[in-house]
Amino acid sequence: MKQKPVTNWDDVPVIIDPVYVARLLGVTPTRVREMCRKEQIPNTKLGKLWRISKEDLRNYMEGKSIEKVF
Repeated sequence: MKQKPVTNWDDVPVIIDPVYVARLLGVTPTRVREMCRKEQIPNTKLGKLWRISKEDLRNYMEGKSIEKVF
């Protein structure tokens, strides 16, 4: 089942998981987890779960993060 595209930044939850981030970035969840492990995307790890703040992701996407991947 195809997921509805995110068209409004206000619809993005405050804390998101790699699957949602992958949807926003147009990459696979595996790639997002790899980027988290390499600290290319600001993140928090809760046990085995990666979580990314909406604002940190937004800053990353706007090029305000320390390291750019693309």
